[in-house]
Amino acid sequence: MELDDIRETVREIAPEYTRVRHHLHQNPELSGQEQATAAFVAQELHKLGLDEVRTGVGGHGVIAQLNGAGNGPLFALRADMDALPIQEESDLPYKSCKPGIMHACGHDGHTATLLGTAAALARLRDRFSGSIRFVFQPSEETVHGAEGMCEEGAMEGVDAIVALHGWPGMAVGKIGVRPGPMMASSDTFEVTIRGKGAHAAMPHISVDPIVVGAQIVMALQTVASREISPVEPVVVTIGQFNAGTAHNIIPFKAEIRGTVRCLSPAIRESMSERIERIVGGSVPARVPNTPSTTAKAPR
Repeated sequence: MELDDIRETVREIAPEYTRVRHHLHQNPELSGQEQATAAFVAQELHKLGLDEVRTGVGGHGVIAQLNGAGNGPLFALRADMDALPIQEESDLPYKSCKPGIMHACGHDGHTATLLGTAAALARLRDRFSGSIRFVFQPSEETVHGAEGMCEEGAMEGVDAIVALHGWPGMAVGKIGVRPGPMMASSDTFEVTIRGKGAHAAMPHISVDPIVVGAQIVMALQTVASREISPVEPVVVTIGQFNAGTAHNIIPFKAEIRGTVRCLSPAIRESMSERIERIVGGSVPARVPNTPSTTAKAPR
């Protein structure tokens, strides 16, 4: 297969798959709710005359296969399809049509790219041996989609697999690779603080879970800055801090949720103990109104 043939094919189909990307961006669906997206993907794959198209794999996953001109390895390509619960504020003509949902992580681009790749390779199927499996994964943002698809055979017989991730900081036309881990692990943790509520004018009779929670949030920042080597990439981010129902009431409970990203399996394994220790150490030793905290380890 000549590189010039691939480039010419891509140039010919690029306008169509730009349209596909715009359609996907306008119609985002959250994790586990990708019914319309999956149906659209399957429809586009059927148009290409592939050898096999399967839907409902591990939820709303879609798999298609393209067989080349001769026997050879089975190579898989994967893209994710779900969007995020974020309000799009752009003025693009193809901005999200769904309030509070948008493709803020670029999965519309991933899906459109894989559909375009399938279209290009379908045109060139007589130029290569072996088979290509196209894997469209749901529920990537909630970390369940890949496992469900694997349990239902998405990786059976696959010799190698590649996944693409958009990278806004990289020049158009460039692809970045590196040895070892490319993308970080993604785990979540939850902290529930149970204190003692009171009127805001009488804080001395309360155990304020918001104050305790604020201490926990700040203390967790020392995991990356003071406990892990500076040459080891680690991110601990708090994404949710929920407490209270009114401005003049100290609540009895606060909840914190966050994420941990690591490139080292050993450091990832250690993060549960680190977070539980720091959370426990952030509770003030106060008698008799010492609050209680519970922490769910990263998962």
